[in-house]
Formats: sequence, C-alpha cells, structure tokens
Amino acid sequence: MLAKPVLKFSTLVELLHKRAFDQSDRTAYTFLEDGNTEAGHLTYHQLWRRAQSIAAQLQSLTATGSRALLLYPQGLEFIAAFCGCLYAGVIAIPAPPPDPTRLKRTLPRLEAIALNAGATLVLTTSHLMTQLEENSSQIKEFPADHWLCTDKITEELAQEWQQPEISSDTLAYLQYTSGSTSTPKGVMVSHGNLMHHATSLQKACEYTSDSITVTWMPYFHDYGLVQGMILPLYTGTPCYLMSPFSFIRRPFHWLLAISRYRATHSQAPNFAYDQCIRRITASQRTQLNLSSWQAAGNAAEPINPLVVQEFIETFAPCGFRAEAFAPAYGLAEATLLVSSSPISSPPVYCTLEAASLEKNRVVEATEPQEMVRTIPGCGRLVGDTKVVIANPDNLTQCEPDEVGEIWVSDPSVALGYWQRNEETEKTFRAQLRDTQEEPFLRTGDLGFIKDGELFVTGRIKDLIIILGRNYYPQDIEFTVERSHNAIRPNGGAAFSVEVNGEERLIIVQEIERGQLRNLDTDEAIESIRQAVAQEHELPVYAIVLIKGGSIPKTSSGKIQRRACQSAFLSGTLDVVAQWMSNLNGVCAETAATRETVELLPKSTPIQKKIAAIWANCLVLPQVGLYDNFFILGGHSLHAVQIISEVGEAFSIDLPPSQLLESPTVASLSAQVEAAVTRKRQQTQHKKKGLRTYQQFYWVVVSVVLLLVLSIASFNWVVDPYGVLNSPIVQGFNQLKPEQIHHERLFKAIEIIHLKPQIIFFGTSRTKRGLDPRHPIFHDQNAYNLAMAGATMYEIRRYFNHVLANQPNLKQVVLGLDYISFAMNEKFQDDFDEGRLEQKRITLKDLISVLFSTDAFEDSLKTLAKNLSHSKSQKYSFFKGLEIIDDQKELPGSFQNFIQGGVYPLRKKDKYLLSKEQLKELKSLIEICQSINIDLKLFISPIHATLLEVYRVRDEWSEIERWLRSIVKLTDVWDFSSYNSITTEEIKNQMQYYLDYSHYRKEVGNLILNRIFDFQQETVPRDFGVIITPDNIESHLAQINTDHAAWAKNHPQLVKLAQDLQK
Repeated sequence: MLAKPVLKFSTLVELLHKRAFDQSDRTAYTFLEDGNTEAGHLTYHQLWRRAQSIAAQLQSLTATGSRALLLYPQGLEFIAAFCGCLYAGVIAIPAPPPDPTRLKRTLPRLEAIALNAGATLVLTTSHLMTQLEENSSQIKEFPADHWLCTDKITEELAQEWQQPEISSDTLAYLQYTSGSTSTPKGVMVSHGNLMHHATSLQKACEYTSDSITVTWMPYFHDYGLVQGMILPLYTGTPCYLMSPFSFIRRPFHWLLAISRYRATHSQAPNFAYDQCIRRITASQRTQLNLSSWQAAGNAAEPINPLVVQEFIETFAPCGFRAEAFAPAYGLAEATLLVSSSPISSPPVYCTLEAASLEKNRVVEATEPQEMVRTIPGCGRLVGDTKVVIANPDNLTQCEPDEVGEIWVSDPSVALGYWQRNEETEKTFRAQLRDTQEEPFLRTGDLGFIKDGELFVTGRIKDLIIILGRNYYPQDIEFTVERSHNAIRPNGGAAFSVEVNGEERLIIVQEIERGQLRNLDTDEAIESIRQAVAQEHELPVYAIVLIKGGSIPKTSSGKIQRRACQSAFLSGTLDVVAQWMSNLNGVCAETAATRETVELLPKSTPIQKKIAAIWANCLVLPQVGLYDNFFILGGHSLHAVQIISEVGEAFSIDLPPSQLLESPTVASLSAQVEAAVTRKRQQTQHKKKGLRTYQQFYWVVVSVVLLLVLSIASFNWVVDPYGVLNSPIVQGFNQLKPEQIHHERLFKAIEIIHLKPQIIFFGTSRTKRGLDPRHPIFHDQNAYNLAMAGATMYEIRRYFNHVLANQPNLKQVVLGLDYISFAMNEKFQDDFDEGRLEQKRITLKDLISVLFSTDAFEDSLKTLAKNLSHSKSQKYSFFKGLEIIDDQKELPGSFQNFIQGGVYPLRKKDKYLLSKEQLKELKSLIEICQSINIDLKLFISPIHATLLEVYRVRDEWSEIERWLRSIVKLTDVWDFSSYNSITTEEIKNQMQYYLDYSHYRKEVGNLILNRIFDFQQETVPRDFGVIITPDNIESHLAQINTDHAAWAKNHPQLVKLAQDLQK
C-alpha cells in the first residue's frame, strides 16, 4: 500500500483560508472578456468571502455530502461556486453548461450525469437560468431538487458559514469524462488527491512566486480545472482566465494575453497550437513577445510532432523558445498529469521502425527509411509517481524494449468511479500477476519508457479523441444504425486512424444481406455522413460498407474494433462500397456538386460573401448553397471561426451555435439577412427617438447632478464621521452619534492628522478602558486605536498605518484578547485595508462619505441629535477612547449583567486558535524590537462570569494553549485571572465593570499604573502578574485552583452559564 503523504495543506479549504490571510488583497484571478479586456477580478480575500457566502447558503439547505452540478460560463463565478461547494462539504460536479437554444442536444448528457451522481443541486448564474427557462420547459424535468443562482447570494451570509468536518480523505469533486451519454463515469477526486497532485505539479512544472498563468481551457476539463485554475491558487500566483470560445474565435488573443501579462505558464491541447500556426497572421505576430513563456503545456490529446516543430519555428521570432514546449501525459483518473517535460529541456522524440512497433517492439530506426514513426516524448514522471509498462493480456511487466499498457501508482490517483464498483475494481485496483505489486491504475493507453522519458504510442481502449473532445464509439455506431434502413443492427464499428498527425473518424458498417441487390450505396453513405454530422457535429473521414456477417466479432458477439481497424488499414475488409474524403473533408472525386456550380451565380451578395468565408475556412475551391457544413469537413472549431468572421463582415452578433442550427450557406444567409434587417430597423428607430432622448437625458442629468451635489455639500457640512475636517458648530454638528459605527474609518483618518507617538491597540475592552489622558502620558501625544472585534491581522495592519504616518513612534500598549486570535473570527464590515498606510483619505472613502445615501442618512441623524433637547449621547470619543454615558447603573440583577454571555454561548463555531494570527503578533513584536519602540503587552481583565462561560463552552483548554503560545513570543502582564477586580460581586452599581466583558476606565488606570510602575500603592496586590515561559504552568495551575474556589462560592452563576448552554 502507498504511504499516506505529508501534505502542506490537507484540503483546498485550508489552502484558501491561508491565502485569504497571507495575501488578502492580492489579485488571484482576472477574467478577460473576449480574451482581451479585463472584465473582473477576484482577490484571495474576496474569493474566500464569496466561497463562505455560497457555502452558508448550501449549509442552510443541509446539503453537506450532497452532489451539486456546476453549470457556468467560463469566469470568476464558477471559481467562487466551486470553492463554495468545498467550503460546505458539498461534492462539486463541474459540467459544461447546456446551450439554451439547443437543449435537445446538450441536455441529455447532463441529465445522465445528474442521475448517475444523484445530484440534488444545480448551481448556476441568474442569466443562464433565465435563458434556460425561456427556451424550454424541459429544464423543469431536470432531476435536481434545488437550482441556486450563486450570483444572487449576498456576502453577508459569510457570517453564518460553519467549518465543515472535512479532511484529506473527503471527496472534493467528481470529474465526469466526456463521452457516452449512456454510461457517464464520474472520477472521484479527494482533497488529498488534489493537494498531493498540486504539490507534485508545483515542483515538476517549476512554479515560483513570480509565475503567472493564462488559461482558456474549460473548467469542466481536468486540464483547465486543475492546472489552469487550482494550481495558481495553490502556488499563490495570479491567473488570467479566458473563455474557450474567445480562443477559438481569435487564437491571437491567447498569445497576446501571454505576451501582455508576461505569463510563464499556459497549457492547451495539440490542436490549439495548430490553430495558432494557421490563423495568426504575420502582422499579428509582430505584436507578440513570448519570451516570458517558460512552460507551454501540451496534453489532453495525441501530440503531433510536426505541429510542435512548426509552432517553434513560426513563433521563434516572437521570443518563443523550443525549451518552453512541455509535452505531457495525463488523465482525470490520475487527477491530471502523470508526466510532464521539465523547463529548459527541448521536446524529445524517438524514431522507431513502424513494423516493429506494430508488434509492440521498441526498435529505433538506425538509418533513414520510409517505414518509420516518430513518437514525441511526454516528459518525465511527476513527483513520486510510479509507472510500470504492463502486458494488458497476461498482466505481467513488459521488457524495456516492449510496448505495453501504462499503469500508474501515486497518491494523486483518484478514489475510483462514482457508483461503479466493478469498473473501479478493474481500473483502479490492478496488480501485476508476476510480482503482486501495489494496486495500479490501468490507463488504457499504450507506451514505453526510455531514458526516463514516457512515450505514448496509442490506446487499448476504444475512446476516440478528436480536437480535444472525447467520443465514445458506441454512441456514433448507434447513430449510424438509425441512419438508413439497409444498415444491419450491431454490425458496425467506429474508430479513428491517424492521418498526417491528426485523428480521423472511420466508420465500417455491415449491410443487410437482403438489401444488397437494390442498394443505392451513394444514398446510404450520404445518410451516414448526414446523421453523424447532425448528431455529433463531427466530419467522417471514411465510410466502408461491408457484407453482412463479415465484421470481426468475439465469440460472444461483441464488435472487435481494433481488429476492424487493422483490417481497414490492411485493406482486407469484405467491401461492398466505400467513400473517403481528402484532407479537407470533401469528396476526393469533386470539391463541389453540379448543383453547387449552377446555383452560385444566382446567389445574393450575402450568400456569396458567406460562401467565400466558408471556402476560405474549409480550404475549398467553391461551396454550394445547400452543401452541409459538416459533410464538407467542418467541425466545431471551424464553426466558431466562421460565425466570428460572418459577424465581423456584417457587423452583427451571432451565437456560436448558429451554424449548427443553420448548416448550409442558404440557411445561414437567411439568418444573417434577418439579423441585418433587424439591426437596420433598430438603428432607424434610435435615430428618430435620439433628439427626444437627448433632451430628456440632459434634464435628468441636471436634476441628478444637482441632487448629488446637494447631498455632497450637506454631508461635508455635517461631517457625520468626523473625517472631512469640516468646521465644528455647536448645536449643529458637534455631536457625532454615528461615529461609533465607522470607527475603523475615522480612527485611520485621525492617525493621519494627529500623528501620535504613543498608541493603544486592542479590542473594545481596551477601547473603553485605557485613557490616553492618564497622568503617565502628560504632555505626550497618546491615542487609543483599539477597535471592537479587532483581530491581530487588523491590529498589525493599523500598526503599519501608524508607522507610515508617524515614523518616530515611541511606545505601543497592546491589550490582548483571546478572541482576536480565533481562526474563525471575521473581519468587521467597516474594515478596508485599502485605506491604510495612506497620507490622506482615500478617494473611495471620500466618495462614500460625500455621496452615499448611507452617509446622507447618518448626516440627518447627526443633525437631529444636535438639534434635539438632549445634548448628550451614549457613545462619544476622545483621542480614540470610547466614552460611555451610563452613570454606572446596571439594569437589574446579575442575569442582566451576564445576558451578553448568551452570544458567545450561541455561536456555533468551535474556537480554534489561529497560527496566522499568532504570526501577526510575532511580526509586530519583532518590528518594535528592531526600531526600538517600547512595547507593553497585557491580557485584558474580564469578569469571572465570562471565564465561566468559556469553560462551559469547553474552550478553557484553547485559552491555556493561547497563553502558552503568547509567552513563547514574549513576557506579558496577565490581568485576566481570578483576583479582586475580576471577581467583583455583581450588583446594580458596579465599580469596575460596564458589563460581563468590558472594564471601566478606573480599571484601565490600574492596569497602566501596574505596567508603567506608577503609583503602585493604588493597585490591588493580586491584580496583575507577569507570566513567562518559566512560570506559565504554575500560573495556569493557580488559575484552576482559584476557579474551583470561586465556583464553589458562586453556584448560581455557574448554573446560569450551564443553563444558557443548554
């Protein structure tokens, strides 16, 4: 058995959490609209929040463990939804979104996947959902309980997210391999598979902190999902996303993005490089600088060495280096890659004798000869991957000079196929018969290893891969069976052969014996071509009609496709009739029918223009009005290219699927003519209404502008948050009642203006308790920068803000609270890292304070408060100190005193101490030491009642761990243990406390006296002790002893805390 690897991150959830804290504001993903224009960004923090929001919504549906189909256009919303599923413990299923205009073709496969996976959820966008609902009632029959539009989920929901119970063994997603609609297979990829593979790929593909990714590969393909999207997240490097349609429309935009953003890593199948060679002009190539491209991955379909070489030669003047090409081999069952070429090594080739290769022997050609085959290398094994070459028949290891099946063993190998135990056992649990070695994954691909390089020579399995898409032969054979009444059921074979380095589709089909005498073979062949073109959007290279009963079969009656392929290549089939296209997919005898030649002169200008575009794209001398696009040799790449060129030629927008619905020049011309007419009518209508619209527009603009300026002027005069430096007028804007809700804003601005030399940091306890007017700081510029709910991450960022504005900072007093170090603690809504380390108010904040309706409402409240009879307010500030007007009166009994404790008791998240927050404290300490800032740290005193609340929640062990962690960093004053202050008896008038959690300024003065050795006689002897690594254990033991005594004397408080927990 494989040893379980030690992973840097056990789950993607843990990984994203780390990125959100360490690289909060760094852009993780950028989406390029049309492959050219930046249309959206996601920072790590934004992705983290979006994922938590979506996860919270899923958790509200009790969806943990459920399967969810993800149907999205390529873009940022998919990434957020995918991470959201993982954050909720939901198993994600990335799948291609159905074309709303072609649901009869695109929906059945999704239904098959949903049924196989038992999917109860579908996640999508509101735009796509609207399109689906408008175009078909079929969507209502889709086998899912809930459709969720994730772009409508608000970020406020993130507060309700709960950490799921997941580990490296938890299933992360199902990767459904494209192909048969009848037997979809979902590869089960766990968090451990994903994290281990990402670790291996980071090393194998040499990602560094300076790496940059550009990808257009679709998210539902393992190449696009794992290396295109997840690996940049793992490595913490930026990723630029394009739509696959953007690449197919204009391959130039892919290489332009690599050039513009200085990308180092970008991957694609072989056909993409071929498209670049064919469709990027010499003029466009002069705009490219590809010198930054370090790893041009090439996988997902057979690699054509001629394409590789031609790409190198074509783009060498653009700075592309042969060493940048990185041919690779992989499959979804191995999470992604098995092998990959290292950076700085040019592509490797092996030239073999073709005759020996047909016998599965590896014999290098020693001299030039005709019958040779050049096999491109697919790189070296990734990470610790183990590969053996096995005889697929007797399951023994092959000799070094033998071709055999590629078997793989690695922790990256997936768990198996969802709900397909028999196939899982057969494919994922293979053992060598002669050695009984550890279980291997059978890839179904043939190859050999030479000098450490993996070479792939072909496939055992019948899967057909054309232009990066997988086709299952049984689907094509079923289509052929229904195409003509002379076709013999269960008597056909669909397979592929390599022609000039590309796979081409071959169909061999038996004819019923009784149909041979009167058979119109041309009609039968034409019917087959039409059916395959319409059903699979795939051109056929050759069709062979053979006599009934002559197709190779097994003894049990199964079609032997490989034997049929061999017979086709050797010319030994019992042929009735056959047809073969030339390389452009057109009949070899003629490039255009007589009907074509006759009709073209009678065609309209639109038809002639479209026919010319077709002919140019398909490399044909002429195209007829009624020639079928797919029968002419067109495929999906051609379709998108033609639609793009037609749209540009007539200045209209056509959907990529238009050619599939209108597969002749005549039918497409009709659609274009209708679109041109609609556009002309719309233009005329716009011109008629333009003058009226312009008049109305300027009236509206004038009114809006006046209103906006009025709001801005009013907000500036009132200045509800005290950040605009507006004049203070008594009875008008002197009181700032709304300031408390924006303390992170106004305190950041006050630091810029006041430039204090002494700073207090902490949470609301410090904010309300430490007075910068204390005699210790007489004639010194002190400021209380403590804030409610502050995490150490926030405190560290505000510390940087102070240093940026006051480089001569002398002293820092930091009140520590253990809640500031919680892993699950959220940022407060008014925290904005962008406003920090600035010398003035940011434009974003200025716009918000002047023009927002929220600020306007707060200005009205401020004005109303100042004009009212009551000239006092509950909360006010002086140098950051929050002053509370409460007359020291508590509203009743100890039950009212402790009622705030209900909140922590009801919080669902279990407290987890964050290593990242501890690192923030360590960094602050080190900076103070390095620039000689006097740092005073203390642990805030809370009432013993709240300590009891923490014990009831089973959090005391975490508090002990926190205290031990703190003293490892520095000695610290502890005021939180059981003493005469924290055990004050609860009564209506409390001397030391505002509530169960917050101490009064009188206590804050005692703390400052103690830590600054000032008027020590005023401080109770038991209040405050310095804890160090030497006394921490005895200190904790004393706390537990004191707790036992306190609990014995206060049973009513202990019982109340326990009742609240229940």
